[in-house]
Amino acid sequence: ISAGILRKALDAGTISMSDVEAQIGTGIADLLHESLRLKVAPSKVDVLDDESASSLRKFFLSYYDIRAVILELSLKLDTMRHLQYLPKHLQRVKSLEVMKIYAPLAHAVGAGNLSLELEDLSFRYLFPHSYDHVDQWLRNREAECKLLINAYKAQLLQALKSDDELNEIVQDISIEGRYKSRFSTMKKLVKDGRKPEEVNDILGLRIILDPRCDGGSSDWGPRACHRTHEIIRALLKEVPGRTKDYVTQPKRNGYQSLHVAIDVSEPGKTRPLMEIQIRTKEMHRIAIGGEASHSLYKGGLTDPGENWQLIAFETSQPVIIEEVNARTRLSAL
Repeated sequence: ISAGILRKALDAGTISMSDVEAQIGTGIADLLHESLRLKVAPSKVDVLDDESASSLRKFFLSYYDIRAVILELSLKLDTMRHLQYLPKHLQRVKSLEVMKIYAPLAHAVGAGNLSLELEDLSFRYLFPHSYDHVDQWLRNREAECKLLINAYKAQLLQALKSDDELNEIVQDISIEGRYKSRFSTMKKLVKDGRKPEEVNDILGLRIILDPRCDGGSSDWGPRACHRTHEIIRALLKEVPGRTKDYVTQPKRNGYQSLHVAIDVSEPGKTRPLMEIQIRTKEMHRIAIGGEASHSLYKGGLTDPGENWQLIAFETSQPVIIEEVNARTRLSAL
């Protein structure tokens, strides 16, 4: 936090690095020095294409203090939130830089909410007409859809916690809700050639179960997932043929989760499908590890040793990553 505040003063020229070292300490000064090196690194690239952006991300993740990387990401987010005050050509230059380098980098260090906001802000300035089209479509439905997510979340949580059979297997149940981002929606439209109303995973819920350990049975996790699926099937309108059971048949990378598509439309009111993911805490931990490996690859790290170094940092410092995500959520309100 101190480094973040002082970086602004350094950029404005109101203090010097020697002032920081003398009055605050060498630790903060070293961190600021790292962040300044990160700031100027993209300017050394002649052409910011996919290859050079990937190389820069790998360089950042391999050679710089991870705290300096997170600090730089937070500063980029602040810049993007106030980009309207810059000339249009600078808006596009900075947006391209963020889209190519910093949004994937945020994803790579586990700051998912920060990454999503950086993507959306970059998308807004790089492709304003496309952004306006997607934003208007999502915004027109956002209030209703978020209410819908909260209503289904409460309904499901009550039904699951009142089921005696499930309560014998699990000791805790949590449900997370999600409404798809602008840039993520646009990628779906471009990739699949769909219309906005044909994107089926705009709405999402994730159920995370904590099985009881006192039974000593290794199948309690799958049993809990399948019992949850039975409750959902009895309570809601499941779409036939769209369920994917990665609990019984895990993916090659070890990913386990049960995906269910739910029709939330009403007579005379068509809505996008809602995807519900069901998994245990252990399955979620493995899924996050898989996502981390994939996101590190996206961030530019392809060497397994380098990948696991950063995964080890994320595992040992979850509070730092979660604080970045939490601050991003709160400041967006």
